[in-house]
Amino acid sequence: MIKLFPLALAAAMIAPVAALAQDGESSFTGPYAGVSIAATEAQLRNAPGVGARNDADRGGVAVRGFAGYNLGLTDKVIVGGEVGIASGGHTVAANNAGNRYAIQPRVSLDAVARVGFKPTERSMVFGKAGWAFQRISTDVTTAGALVRDRSSEHGVLFGGGVEYALTDHIGLRGEFDRVSFNDRYKRNRAMAGISYRF
Repeated sequence: MIKLFPLALAAAMIAPVAALAQDGESSFTGPYAGVSIAATEAQLRNAPGVGARNDADRGGVAVRGFAGYNLGLTDKVIVGGEVGIASGGHTVAANNAGNRYAIQPRVSLDAVARVGFKPTERSMVFGKAGWAFQRISTDVTTAGALVRDRSSEHGVLFGGGVEYALTDHIGLRGEFDRVSFNDRYKRNRAMAGISYRF
């Protein structure tokens, strides 16, 4: 699923073609909110208790809502902060000889700082870094016995993307981010979304 990232970016880059007939400038500054569809990839590494086959990857789809605020340092440089909440994804599991270690991602939260550069008045490329939180359920099956646990994981998130302003209020974006929640569980997301600037 994470291979869809080039398509997410392409969707955002196609926007200029659809907006050629529009005039006006966009500064990307001020408050905004929006929603994204995410192609997620959960990565499980060194799962305990399953023997040699202890790595697994699993793709899925999630929905993320976000809100933020941008300030213009110069005509070309934008800085801001953003918070988001997203659904989880599919269970990722390592299996071997009847033993199983599985992680079910649940709701996630993130808070990031963003720095952007405007190549044109209606486009912006940006990088982002911050903090992410996710609830997970862990199932461990050994010799037919199931042990289930729920926990909260935290990690450093980083990524980047591109935005294009269709109008002075409506924008499209494509972006990618990655976070390592612990030594075993990592997550990649490729997202395509729409935002509204107030």
